[in-house]
Amino acid sequence: FSYTRSDRLYLLVEDNGSGFDEEQKSKIIAECENKEMSNRIGLHNVYQRLLYYYKGDVDIIMESKPCRTVIGFSVPMRR
Repeated sequence: FSYTRSDRLYLLVEDNGSGFDEEQKSKIIAECENKEMSNRIGLHNVYQRLLYYYKGDVDIIMESKPCRTVIGFSVPMRR
């Protein structure tokens, strides 16, 4: 799903998986921010491409509770 707030577009994917804790969240974000390839190829590629396209103005959104995980990105409405 997606929505806009102020001058940003939020693109999010939600699932009902088991989720992750804060330690795992930090590790996933660190792997995405690393320019080296990680085990999370899809997430890593999307993040790196958005960084390039939006000149670094990209935020990763990760929220997890039991049976609900949301992962996505926030990008500027205008490039």
